[in-house]
Amino acid sequence: MAKFIAQVSLQRDTGIPADVVVNTWHFESDNQFDTNAESLAARLQSFYSSISGRLGAQLSGDGEVNLYDYDDPKPRVPKWTEAITVTPNSGVLPAELCICLSMDAAMVSGGVKARRRGRIFLGPLSENTMAYSAGQPDVRVAATTITEILDAAETLATDAAGTPRLAVYSPQTKATGGTDDQAWNDVVRLSVDDAFDIQRRRGTAPLGRTSRDV
Repeated sequence: MAKFIAQVSLQRDTGIPADVVVNTWHFESDNQFDTNAESLAARLQSFYSSISGRLGAQLSGDGEVNLYDYDDPKPRVPKWTEAITVTPNSGVLPAELCICLSMDAAMVSGGVKARRRGRIFLGPLSENTMAYSAGQPDVRVAATTITEILDAAETLATDAAGTPRLAVYSPQTKATGGTDDQAWNDVVRLSVDDAFDIQRRRGTAPLGRTSRDV
């Protein structure tokens, strides 16, 4: 069984390597790695294209998919690299704001639930991702945004039979004596909360400071 580690890098408009936004996905397939690499890269392109209208203008529109074979020795080098593009919205929210796509594998009796879960933090975001209604305590992720992300993620997870399946990987399970099959598990549930998340490392450094003596 082939196990894929997919790193998607989205370039920021600053052009600074440290600002690149990286999402790491995991997939597994009954076929050989080389059989599915090209189609998997295309599926990831389709996912980001589907949600690109919710991404912020801090992104340049350029990106890259790097696919790694989990069975290769470390340090791994990509076995497939492909450029991708997105068309971000003109609106912006602070770069550290993101939406969390949560993924769950089927739970098993006696298992550690946290080791069968995964998360992808999507962003930077456009202001069209949010909604506010009078009486609610805060700005929320709009229902239309949640639906759009879940629709795209479901398509990514459930492509044609025999192609790589979206999975979650637990390094802790492997580190504590578990097998690869125990550490890798197919995703059976996707969810998105209506609250924004924070990825502080994606925040921008101040360009200046205004002080006042009192």
